[in-house]
Amino acid sequence: MVKSPPDIMEPTRRQPGMNNTSLISKEAELFDFHTNDGALHIHTANPPASWKNYLFNPDYYIELDQCAQGRTRMLQAPARDLPSIYRYFYVKDESTDDCWNLTVQPLNKQMDHYEAIHSPSHCTYAGRRAGIESNVRGFVPVSGSRELWTVRLTNTSSEARKLALFTVFPFEDGGPMRSNAWYSPEESTCYSHFFPHHLHYRDYERLKDKHTLRFMFSTEQATSGESNERIFFGGPSFHTIPAAVRNGQCSGKPCLSEFPVGALHHDIELAPNESKEIGFFVGMERSEADVAALRKEFCSVAAFDAALERVLSAEANYRDQLSIETPDSTLNAFFNHWLQKQIVFQSRLNRLAGGFPIRNQLQDCLGFALLDPTAALDYLRTRIPLQNADGYLRQWWSAGDGNQGDVCALNYLDGGIWLVICTIIIANQNGSYDFLNESLGFHDSNEKATVLDNLIRAVDRLAIDRGSHGLCLFGDGDWTDPINGPGRKGLGESTWTTCALGVAVQMLTEVLGELGHLEQVKRFQELDQTLRQVIDQHCWNGSWLITGYDDDGVSLGTPGDTEGKIFLNSQTWAIMAGYIREERMPSVLKAIQSMETEAGALLLAPAFTDWNERWGRISIKQPGTSENGSIYCHAGMFKAYADCFLGDGSSALRELLRNLPLNADNPPSRNSQAPIFVPNYYYGLTDTCEFGVSSRHHSTGTAPWMLWVMVESILGIRATASGLQVAPCMPDEWDHAKLHRQFRSSSYDIELKRGATDQPLQINVNGQVIEDTCLPFGEPHYDVSITF
Repeated sequence: MVKSPPDIMEPTRRQPGMNNTSLISKEAELFDFHTNDGALHIHTANPPASWKNYLFNPDYYIELDQCAQGRTRMLQAPARDLPSIYRYFYVKDESTDDCWNLTVQPLNKQMDHYEAIHSPSHCTYAGRRAGIESNVRGFVPVSGSRELWTVRLTNTSSEARKLALFTVFPFEDGGPMRSNAWYSPEESTCYSHFFPHHLHYRDYERLKDKHTLRFMFSTEQATSGESNERIFFGGPSFHTIPAAVRNGQCSGKPCLSEFPVGALHHDIELAPNESKEIGFFVGMERSEADVAALRKEFCSVAAFDAALERVLSAEANYRDQLSIETPDSTLNAFFNHWLQKQIVFQSRLNRLAGGFPIRNQLQDCLGFALLDPTAALDYLRTRIPLQNADGYLRQWWSAGDGNQGDVCALNYLDGGIWLVICTIIIANQNGSYDFLNESLGFHDSNEKATVLDNLIRAVDRLAIDRGSHGLCLFGDGDWTDPINGPGRKGLGESTWTTCALGVAVQMLTEVLGELGHLEQVKRFQELDQTLRQVIDQHCWNGSWLITGYDDDGVSLGTPGDTEGKIFLNSQTWAIMAGYIREERMPSVLKAIQSMETEAGALLLAPAFTDWNERWGRISIKQPGTSENGSIYCHAGMFKAYADCFLGDGSSALRELLRNLPLNADNPPSRNSQAPIFVPNYYYGLTDTCEFGVSSRHHSTGTAPWMLWVMVESILGIRATASGLQVAPCMPDEWDHAKLHRQFRSSSYDIELKRGATDQPLQINVNGQVIEDTCLPFGEPHYDVSITF
């Protein structure tokens, strides 16, 4: 007898509602999310966790939490992190000796008012204590290894005030061989010299041009300055008033063989209602002459303001390329500001990683193609030549030289799948298949072939790498990396990889048909049919699709497994490939529904609780985290796409909303995340107090898929080589939506409206009804009205 889907796993304690809830969480005592610009206003210095914004350019990256503390990473060679993460702003009232921090830490003195504001481009910290209002603003400019800050103090009391402002930032600790720091009173600048670490005599020549100066200067002449952390603080504790602040003066002594800082002291006198604003420039350059040029350029706060305007303009360029307007204003703000930023960060900075899996880079590039299709294509030109001439594309690569390491030697087989899927989608965003005719070459050969041939070879190689059941081999893991047990002997087979290959084959077949390669079309149609048959014959267990077979030919992911009975990806990708029989679909959908929670669908159920030699590394990951039974948001977007494939826009939207940190059913007070990015996963054990807590990682394939699914599936404005194809899959809860997007040389303002029941799709372009579902292009602008 076939088991009913509820036997898949124990019912979740928290059963999700079937209707889409309001996205915004009602937690005004904690934060407000402003829908006009996406700014997050945090009303406390102590939210549930460290709520960090992240700011970056190609050379520099910082994280700033609700108290302006966080990581600094310099991306210019040699890339490195600062060992300390503080940024402190002390104010001392000279008449009362009252001392506090403008961003609360580290003294943690009570403020009369405090608010941290995370904007996509900058952070602002507004406070008030003892009649002094403060505004601290920090941002990373569009280029250069630097961060810029402004501090404005306003006297709201009725008496004149004498204040001392001490601002201190950590510098690099180069050690006794490589680093020394000093304060130049003539230039009112702190310096710290750094030479990269090296062991061999021959390394000096290679590194001699990579020495750097870390520096800090301000727009106002400083009263005093400090370069030695120990002397500034007066000891190891940062939680008492620093010695320099107590003494009212920095020593100005050089720093040798100790930890260097940049600390500037300014004396400020304010009449009632008077304000004073000072700019602080912290950065890295090669020489003192470079710093002098910057001091000249940034000699006023107005120059800092102008630099921020350039950041805002660069950010707006992406919204000019693509923006949405739905009935949910919070969703709009998140998509148009934060989601775009997350995609730009991941695709432009390689998620700050040294090495990389090719699947991450290709999918990040897929999302970036919706924002800058030309740049995405340029990036593809650097990735495609990593493929071998036999079609194999190694998954993991070391940055720079591509040397084999432990992770790079792993045999993941899905690289070619992502090469096909992402290349075709990115080419579509450019509105042309001309790119497929370019010759880019191979990693292991001087042979030349077209990009189209690269894709064909990828599919052919994957078609060969199949096991005894006809399924694609597992290798060292499929998309779920830590499933490294089933294929360790080279015989295990993966359901997901087979279905994903089917999706890639179908996409490539469509392209080949449009390009007139009819023999290849017939060959790949036959391959698609073969894959469909093996999934149908060997992967159906009566209620859902198994995960695959181990090296001994024993099935995985079945009702007989006590843990890991069902994997979400096997179901959703089989739907995307169209490999599930119509009569089986209700059972599969019921099985998927059993995995849904308030925070999204589980990646697998039940989670593994102990070592399982058949499954391998996944079984010893903490239950409910990462790939072991979490709500893995990337897989949630696969599910949303599958929902749209079935025409269920409401389910797709529901999954999307649940994955967002502003989910009202799993609000920030519970998920612990600043609601300004999509996380990698949420903790998945539903019967624990940790359920729904975010991983707080802002590097995830969720972001590009979320943007792509929203634009091209839910709103249904899909880029192709022929033009923008219209096929909306709007949720029942929405009666209208708008989309602005650039495509080729044209801009489109598209309005989608729900008409009467069973009304056929009607498309109006610039006041004229068109019969085709493909929008015209070539004119500078089109106004499009779609009724469905």
